[in-house]
Amino acid sequence: MKKRIIIFSVLIVLLIIFFIVLQHVTLKQYRQSFDCLNTTCEITVFSKNPKAKKIVNKAVLKTQALENEYREEIEEINQKEGTLTISNQLYKLLQLEEKYQSLWNNNELTSLWKRSLNKSKIPTTEELKKVSLTSVQLLKNRQIKADDFDLNIDGILSGKISDEVSTYLEQEGFNSYMINYGGNITVGKHYKNQFTVSLYMPITNEYFKTVPGNHLSIYSVGMNDATVIDGIAYTPVVNNETKYPYQYHTSVTVIDSDPIKAQLLSNLLFSLSLEEGKKIALEKNVQNVIWVENDQTIEYLKDMKA
Repeated sequence: MKKRIIIFSVLIVLLIIFFIVLQHVTLKQYRQSFDCLNTTCEITVFSKNPKAKKIVNKAVLKTQALENEYREEIEEINQKEGTLTISNQLYKLLQLEEKYQSLWNNNELTSLWKRSLNKSKIPTTEELKKVSLTSVQLLKNRQIKADDFDLNIDGILSGKISDEVSTYLEQEGFNSYMINYGGNITVGKHYKNQFTVSLYMPITNEYFKTVPGNHLSIYSVGMNDATVIDGIAYTPVVNNETKYPYQYHTSVTVIDSDPIKAQLLSNLLFSLSLEEGKKIALEKNVQNVIWVENDQTIEYLKDMKA
């Protein structure tokens, strides 16, 4: 009887060891969806290490903490005027926005368009007239100046956070991941070959291209955030002169290894004609750009394999 008990106990121990080992050698997908950046976000890690679940949760918390940190400082600044000294972190972001011609002091105008488009409406002439626009200057020693601060960092924030979160995941030893911030994608290294990201035509949502690769960021304006009203697609990247969204293209998608660069450049190119945009994109040495024009034709900065 004792011998049977010992054998049975050994079998139980071996089974426990087997399941522990199996858990560590079987690749799993650890995913968490959450609200951030005024949209639905998702972080996915592919790993054999069960610790990935905890790391994904920490990455989510890191995303939310970073967003809150930037939003809180911007909210405080936007209640002031004159010359201010800001955090080094925010100052560097604004320097990048200035470099990409995206330093916008038009938060009220952009917010008005977002609220209206969420209701499938266009702001009235009276509403647009009430919005006053002022310029902002970057000075030395972390100082900025404006008659009335109304800063908008939507054109860089998700790229910056994606950059920090992907760095965090890799520092923790998890290289195979996908970060999805409202349809803007950053991927690490695929656990087998390479990631493939599908692109769809704005408005019709018809598939037209697959972008393969590792360590890529794919950022788009117009593809995931357009609202169609009376047959016209509106995306809240607003021309400060007309106070209406730019209409050069239906969408612009930038592909690059740097999520910050991809987001900044997608916003800049959306505000430029195709000819101007191609010239700037080549100067910025970006990996590739895809324009969907208003007549639904597709233009590429560089040839892509079918």
